[in-house]
Amino acid sequence: METSPWNTQLKVETHLSGPFVFQAGIDLDALAPLIQRVEDAREFFNKIPLYPQVMAQLNHIVLVGGIHGTNTIEGGTESSDEIDIIVNMPPEKIKEDSQRRISNLKKAYAHATDFALSHDRVGKPRLALEEVMFTDLHREITEGINENEFKYNTPGAYRNPQKGVDKHTQVGRMSFGGVYKPPKCLPDIVTLMKSFIEWANSEPIITLPAIIRAPLVHYYFEMIHPFGDGNGRTGRLIETMILKAAGFKYADVFINKYYNDNLERYMTLFNDCRKREEKHINYPNDPFVRFFLEGMRKTISATIDLASNLIARHMFADSARTFRDKKQINDRQYAIVTTLLDLKKDSCVLEDIRNASWYKNLYKNRTYLTANRDLKGLAERKLIQVDFGKGSLDLQIMPTPA
Repeated sequence: METSPWNTQLKVETHLSGPFVFQAGIDLDALAPLIQRVEDAREFFNKIPLYPQVMAQLNHIVLVGGIHGTNTIEGGTESSDEIDIIVNMPPEKIKEDSQRRISNLKKAYAHATDFALSHDRVGKPRLALEEVMFTDLHREITEGINENEFKYNTPGAYRNPQKGVDKHTQVGRMSFGGVYKPPKCLPDIVTLMKSFIEWANSEPIITLPAIIRAPLVHYYFEMIHPFGDGNGRTGRLIETMILKAAGFKYADVFINKYYNDNLERYMTLFNDCRKREEKHINYPNDPFVRFFLEGMRKTISATIDLASNLIARHMFADSARTFRDKKQINDRQYAIVTTLLDLKKDSCVLEDIRNASWYKNLYKNRTYLTANRDLKGLAERKLIQVDFGKGSLDLQIMPTPA
């Protein structure tokens, strides 16, 4: 059987680490329907008209979700809410290593975005890799961190194991399909990174769809594991850059949530594909690429739902504002719906609202009957649905069609 150009193997001999093989290792024809589904989802999402406010909210939600995913994979314990606080902290307030890990990731994502969308790259969706991309991103990710696992890590520099000083680098664990020992010495790492970048930029590979090339670059970078620490975060950021340069929005970062949500499968597939290649099984990298494609499809779908929800909330706020401007609801009624909207209390227990300090302030000089009349007026305008018998109140935020 004739080998496709992208499946042609590049075999690299090393000094101490044995032979290393680069190949796409995929059945592109079999993957075509899934590729098309991802591309269709991207095209659909890119046509959704977004308010500037929605874009800003979406950027922030996706950034926090992406950082939470990639940080948690590497052992971070911060919740999404905690990350939300840290990414908004001024640099001088960042004191702890755990905070700096988050702050560094925020800066690294900005760095990756700037490079992928730089002016000299406009109209060039095929991102050519350069060694400086990897070293710069790694430096951004690990700079200033003094945690124990970074003891033998130098920001922006490849591993240079010293006999009797550095422990031998191992990746993975038995519960995730096995432990893998990446290249053992600096000369091998330098050789493999040079060959890896040349392979990733070769005509058969760079012309593959970005959603095929990105996970392949991610996979082989992790196999080389060139840095003392931060390899996972760096590899996922390089994947982000390739996708962003090709026109993917939000999903390029949000895919990290999918990886974290499916962590066991994500980690196990690295070992599965490595073992398939060692056994000379056809298309050894197919499982990881298929996993990634399915993740992109689900991630874009989730982003569409998120954007639709944000659009619906802005449309709801616009409707409430119009009713107020036309004197069809009063300022108290407007304050009720906007406060609940801001607090994200779309479904509430009526008694909880009545006991809230902001609600009491609205009606401190008003009667109980006035308060109920205001609620009934909002219900008539279909801004809320209120059931006095059950003691419930719901904002009437209608989802936008997807």
